[in-house]
Amino acid sequence: MIARVPLWAMAQISGVLSLLWWYVLPIRVGQARQNLQRVFPELAPGPVLRKMMQELILGYLEILCYDRLELEVTGAEALCERPGIVLAGHLGSWDIGVLASGDAVPMALFLKRPKNPHVFAWLEAQRLAHRVTCLWDGSTLDDGLVMLDAGKNLFFVQDQRLNRGIELPFFGQPARTSVGFAAAIQRRPLCPVWTVSVWREGVGRHRIHFAPFFLPERSEDPQEDRRLLSLAANRWYEEQIRARPWAWLWLHRRWK
Repeated sequence: MIARVPLWAMAQISGVLSLLWWYVLPIRVGQARQNLQRVFPELAPGPVLRKMMQELILGYLEILCYDRLELEVTGAEALCERPGIVLAGHLGSWDIGVLASGDAVPMALFLKRPKNPHVFAWLEAQRLAHRVTCLWDGSTLDDGLVMLDAGKNLFFVQDQRLNRGIELPFFGQPARTSVGFAAAIQRRPLCPVWTVSVWREGVGRHRIHFAPFFLPERSEDPQEDRRLLSLAANRWYEEQIRARPWAWLWLHRRWK
């Protein structure tokens, strides 16, 4: 039934729900406000975070009518010809970006398993329907490299805190950061490296853009190389978030 709702109505519903989240059921509002003010103290939290929540809700409603969406995927041709390592993040309606990327290129994606089993089952079914190979918690880098060697692009999402990661600056403040993306580059040094950004361009309209990732200069120390690659990944995330602060997920505890 929800899938038949006009897109403009979904946008209105999402706006109302974001207001309820902010004023009535403030789940993790304090965490989101703290995160945003840590990075952008000059921004008023209310408008930015309510827009974040509205677009977050709208994105999941739009998945229910995926066939009605206008999706522009650019830069994917090279990844079809020669699979690579891809850096992604919680940018825009990222789950729509995952589905659109799966439709466009062969892909395997490292993901954190949702705690709710019903959400997990629904998301896994959606991704499998769009040819996305999910590498859930417990999967190793070797598992991912098997997918890469089999012709799939290997996607990493590492803009959230990883307790066993290394401490690197993120917006100038120390944050535990995964080194999986960097380790994959080290293990497959001749493999092309890409980024993918997902931006909402309107109600029911999204742009998914693949672009080369510019590697930092290499050192003679593998551990230092891994640190520099991970730091470059953090800087890419920072650039994306500065461009559209409302389009990043501020709810998680990135800094702890």
